[in-house]
Amino acid sequence: MKSSSRSSLPSQGFTLIELLVVIAIIAILASILFPVFASARAKARDIATLSNLKQIGLAAVQYTQDYDGVNVPMQMQSPPWYAWGVILQPYIKSTSVCFDAQRTVPYVQIDPYGQWAWSTTLAINRYGYASKWQNETDTRLDGGFQSPSTRAAFIAQGDPVGVNNDFQSMHWFDGQRSSCPNVSNLKDTTDWMWQYNRIYAGAKTYHRNFTPVVFADGHAKAINLDQYIGGDTSYGACENVYYNPGDLPNTTKGGKMQEFWGRWWETSF
Repeated sequence: MKSSSRSSLPSQGFTLIELLVVIAIIAILASILFPVFASARAKARDIATLSNLKQIGLAAVQYTQDYDGVNVPMQMQSPPWYAWGVILQPYIKSTSVCFDAQRTVPYVQIDPYGQWAWSTTLAINRYGYASKWQNETDTRLDGGFQSPSTRAAFIAQGDPVGVNNDFQSMHWFDGQRSSCPNVSNLKDTTDWMWQYNRIYAGAKTYHRNFTPVVFADGHAKAINLDQYIGGDTSYGACENVYYNPGDLPNTTKGGKMQEFWGRWWETSF
């Protein structure tokens, strides 16, 4: 009797073992590739933040040229109380440029004037770079810096913590305090301690220990902030570096800190 042709055909499907092997291979490849993709996305956001800072730096340079050498102020003192992000809008023409691209949702606080720039996640160097107020005598001239290429102008920062959640002062940072973070407790909730930890915490939280910064001359890069902090674990222990760099054990580092952060309202440094 002639055998059936159907019984002589080879099997067309996968066995259960073969399917499990394929699934295991896919899972292994995914476990290898997903972190690579995540790292690539994070790197792309870092680059986007640097691009934002670069645009801000160039806008600030244009502002200085237009206002006879006066640096952009951190805010306007009289109503409508505009922060630097609004002041620079004629040059950058974008609100999103003023925010860190690593944040999924920017902090935006709207006040009665329709203000948005108090809570930018990219902050201006209040004492070491910016003029204090617009249309007042307390201004800073661009030519007063010994080295514009080493003076921080705008930096990406961390999130507010503690009782204040002080979103409306995110548009500026205080270099004197930022140089002295509590490296052992960057999430200290003690009132006002965010002012010390904000920049260093931003580097640790969002940028893998590197801080995106644009300098007074307009160039932007990511720097390792460890070379510009005092390294103390108690608040204010190294604040006098602004005036006495020799008080730090490493006087070379003290000089670098002064160049980077600046000193309280001294127009000649």
